[in-house]
Amino acid sequence: MDLFKEKVFLSEKTGKSLKYLYYSPECEENVPLIIHLHGAGSRGTELSQMAHTGPIGELEKGRKLPARIVSPQCWGNTWFELLKRLLILLKLP
Repeated sequence: MDLFKEKVFLSEKTGKSLKYLYYSPECEENVPLIIHLHGAGSRGTELSQMAHTGPIGELEKGRKLPARIVSPQCWGNTWFELLKRLLILLKLP
């Protein structure tokens, strides 16, 4: 998963964190943002569990995608009740 940066968003308001993968193509000007929400099989604590799904899997297969990609990982014991934190993450500069 060398294509992606593993990042952690920490909410100053709640103190809770959200792990995610971030990808930015070499040509960063005017590219869209893709927010990839994975299925139940990729929940957990290891971001590598998401390497086979969606746009991440396509990049791992060698496909070029002219977009920034943010792929947050839902914890193993919950579902995307993290949506509020995701929306806060999107408001970051």
